[in-house]
Amino acid sequence: MTNQSSSASAQGLGRREAHKSIGRSLAINALCPFLLYRILESHFPANSLMPLLYATIFPVIGLIVSLARKRTVDAIAILVMVGLTLHIVVTLLAPNVGVALVVRSLDGALIGLAFVISALIGRPILLFVAKQAVAGAGAEGAALLNRMNAKDGARAFSTITMVWGIALMAMSMVHVVLALKLVPAEFLLVSPVVGVVTIVVLLAWTARYLAARRSPVQTPAIRAMS
Repeated sequence: MTNQSSSASAQGLGRREAHKSIGRSLAINALCPFLLYRILESHFPANSLMPLLYATIFPVIGLIVSLARKRTVDAIAILVMVGLTLHIVVTLLAPNVGVALVVRSLDGALIGLAFVISALIGRPILLFVAKQAVAGAGAEGAALLNRMNAKDGARAFSTITMVWGIALMAMSMVHVVLALKLVPAEFLLVSPVVGVVTIVVLLAWTARYLAARRSPVQTPAIRAMS
């Protein structure tokens, strides 16, 4: 009973931490940029890029705080840095806010395409991400990952990376539509929410998929993919 209680407490704590992380992400990447843009847009000419540029400061601060807490730069942090760099460069070079938002929305398509290509050539990006993640979790996690890869020749992570790539490209297209349909302030609020929901769904699917792959008794669907 004690072990079960401890496990339940750990799961509850994990869910609370996940909820806090999602809340922080939405506040930093959606609410704060939206509020700052709304405050600044009246102080600049119509279609000025400056409010959008200033609004990008919050995601940058969020990345800096995350790096300071982790004290390491992993693959995910690199992808975030690349995305933010593209956002800043596009904002500086675009002729107006509308064009900037549309072009910025394509970053997910570029990252998703890289995921798909890496899966097709047998070098799935998310396998390298997983190796980095388990490197700090002890020998047991690394051994489990190695056994899984040896068992199926990394096909599991190729599948995961392919699904993530396609989903990121689809999400990017949704962002483009939002950029064309919404005013900039609304886009800054709604777009990150779509992104966070997409990532949460992908993480949940990935966890269930890997759990099924580890299961001694695989379902017919899992056997068919093996």
